[in-house]
Amino acid sequence: MGVSQSTVFRWKKKKLIRKHTNAIKPHLSDNNKVDRLIYSPSCTLNSMTNTFKFTDMSNIVQIDEKFFYITKEQQTYYLSPGEIEPHREIQSKRFIPNIIFMCAIAQHIFGTNGEVIFDEKIRIFPFTSQVPAQRKSKNKENGVLETKPIQSITKQHIRAMLIDNILPTIREKGPTHKSKTIFI
Repeated sequence: MGVSQSTVFRWKKKKLIRKHTNAIKPHLSDNNKVDRLIYSPSCTLNSMTNTFKFTDMSNIVQIDEKFFYITKEQQTYYLSPGEIEPHREIQSKRFIPNIIFMCAIAQHIFGTNGEVIFDEKIRIFPFTSQVPAQRKSKNKENGVLETKPIQSITKQHIRAMLIDNILPTIREKGPTHKSKTIFI
């Protein structure tokens, strides 16, 4: 804007300027738009009566993966008087490690009296592995199992996550009332 910070602060206080946060929106190609148009009626079309009606999604489980950085480069703390400042270290400030999670959720299921039978949360699973420590240090002995994030997630990792973790958990905790067929 080409003005000093104090001027910007005064303008903000007088509400001559305002704060705005802008999120990036995904660009939809023509194929994406057509796919959305095809998918939407498939969820609302009742094939028996050929009428549009919202489909019961109680037998659909949605999964998604998300990655988080293990820590931020700069962290704000509020310390009480006499409290020691926390000491944080990582190998490199430019390459902060991240960990990837896969989450499974489904629609709420309510009983006849309005009580919650199923609360939508199935579970969240981290992509980690147990690796024995290669060297002895002051913090651990040689051979002690450490939990490490998997750095590169492949098709085999996702398949193993689905078969070993997500599907058994859906069978155990998932929505089971009308249909035994569950779509992921």
